[in-house]
Amino acid sequence: MSLENILVYLAGWACLLHIDAVLRAPQARFFNTKTNLRSDNAAVLDTLSARSQAECAAVCAREPICSGYNYHCAARDQCELLCGGGNDTQQAPGWTFGYLEESTGKTH
Repeated sequence: MSLENILVYLAGWACLLHIDAVLRAPQARFFNTKTNLRSDNAAVLDTLSARSQAECAAVCAREPICSGYNYHCAARDQCELLCGGGNDTQQAPGWTFGYLEESTGKTH
């Protein structure tokens, strides 16, 4: 089994675990964002055109298995919906990486 196949397999399991967590405990969904960075280790669920970063985030928030997004306005408003993979990023000028931070409803 090649390293690429292993990574795809692990990303699939991460997506399934994320789905299970979302379905078991519905919570408010908030995004943290990092500018000029792009996720480099999450599985891309879909690539679509979005008119703004807010639209890209809203599409991700409606998709139960979406755990984050990469958005680039200069690349024809490219929005990549992501699943799993954590928050490892790489420098990517013009890109914004948004990732979900689940709220438990508890006050700090």
